[in-house]
Amino acid sequence: MTVPDCDIDWSQEFALISPLNDRSQLALKNRFNRRHQVDGTRYGLRHPSSPTKRRTAIKLDFAMLLGRRCVSFGTSRANSITLPKGQGISNAHFHIHFHPQTNALLLTASSNSKVYIHNVSGTNATRGESIACGSTVTLSANTRVSLGARRQFEFDIHPTPVAPSQQATFEKLYSSWRKSIPEQSLQKIRRLSAQQPRASCRRRRNQPAASTITPDGQAGTDIRSCAVQ
Repeated sequence: MTVPDCDIDWSQEFALISPLNDRSQLALKNRFNRRHQVDGTRYGLRHPSSPTKRRTAIKLDFAMLLGRRCVSFGTSRANSITLPKGQGISNAHFHIHFHPQTNALLLTASSNSKVYIHNVSGTNATRGESIACGSTVTLSANTRVSLGARRQFEFDIHPTPVAPSQQATFEKLYSSWRKSIPEQSLQKIRRLSAQQPRASCRRRRNQPAASTITPDGQAGTDIRSCAVQ
């Protein structure tokens, strides 16, 4: 692991998390997420119920990733983004990370609690299917995530498009992030990135319950942190 480049603006975002209803917005507006909250209207995101209201969004930036393998989401305070406790929400629900070779932004399910992935086209969205624990999907500009009992929490994930004029800056940030993580940790990310999505987390009869996959790439029951130990 190398010392991070102090000349880089690590606050550059690589994605925004946009709530789609008032309940989802309240879920993100807790004190543990305060330092990551931004005014979504500055990024062209409107309030889910009223276009005149301020819309809170969560900014995912490279500073959150520095020295870490991923950005984690769940009810535990050890996560990068804390979600409210409730039915269908786990301590470590899912995490977002870069593919170490392609720069693609990925989402990996890390719990037996379901996470539904929707493909959004224009104003239409598919109902979405849950992905199995340890499965990984590629995030695009048309990705919607829902979770919780009756899918009460819904968010759009907006990967930040990289303009040609910003390509060099992005590549420098990405390269510096990779250097901040030991090679053995990058190998674990590669294993996670290679996991293909499976349709459901439901276990078949007479089969043991599936264990969760931690950001370390190890089987376990909880993800306490994406930080490099």
